[in-house]
Amino acid sequence: MLPTGVWLYPADTPEHRQRRRALLDESKVALRVYPVTEVRAELVGKIGVESSAKGVAVPIDDLLIAACALDGGYAVATRNLRHFGKISELAIIEF
Repeated sequence: MLPTGVWLYPADTPEHRQRRRALLDESKVALRVYPVTEVRAELVGKIGVESSAKGVAVPIDDLLIAACALDGGYAVATRNLRHFGKISELAIIEF
């Protein structure tokens, strides 16, 4: 999810901003937020270095997703096999 200000404040009218705020508030209730812990931060570095060694530069947002999934024992549902497919031990659900 984008930082609130990046997504919320470019709205062109107060009504548009209010609709965006409502959607953001609903999303925060419905979606689980995974914090970046020390373990996950170290995984980001490890995954980034390993991916670079394979010739793939994985963007930081994908590194964070992979680290949270690995640390939590989750699979990642994605179409982005170029980035996630290079991460060893990561379970992927391709759709």
